[in-house]
Amino acid sequence: ASAYLDSLDDAQHRHPPARRQDTYVSVYRREYSVYRHDLARAAHDLLADLVAGKPLGKAVAAALKRGGRKRPQPDDLFRWFRQWVAGGVFARIDI
Repeated sequence: ASAYLDSLDDAQHRHPPARRQDTYVSVYRREYSVYRHDLARAAHDLLADLVAGKPLGKAVAAALKRGGRKRPQPDDLFRWFRQWVAGGVFARIDI
């Protein structure tokens, strides 16, 4: 569904063929706009852990252990957090 929604902005409306596959997407609202970003599975799981209230250190440690062959690297985590902070994904941080 995410690739189809992205294609709606295409002037020629070239929609991708429908394929059954697992996809991970974050959807959030800032002010009066809705934003959507495709995520790697590990990024999704990290955000899910944070939303569930897992402490940041434990969530990051778990993310680095997940993923099998696609195990995230520290650079991936830095990139994800940069994107999330710049995009306004986090409303606040509780210490």
